[in-house]
Amino acid sequence: MKLLPLLIALTLSTPAVASIDSDLGQFFDGLNYNTTNPQAYKGQAANYYTGGSAFIRTPVRQAQIANVSLPSINAGCGGIDLFAGGFSYINS
Repeated sequence: MKLLPLLIALTLSTPAVASIDSDLGQFFDGLNYNTTNPQAYKGQAANYYTGGSAFIRTPVRQAQIANVSLPSINAGCGGIDLFAGGFSYINS
């Protein structure tokens, strides 16, 4: 009977797949931008030249750079629970 919950959990679980290609595609699809071309104007008093402009807004991303889990121990009548802690960080 212990095998049945394991089989149900494996059947209902789906793997999480993330690739750099899809992540970059979502990033560039989320860009907001507005551009103007360079132009030259000739007025009565002077000549005017503009180099154009670009306004680019990127989506805000929340990234957790590092995570620390401190060690803990719980002891009681039911037994002893010991957790040695953990540390993770973003791989550059």
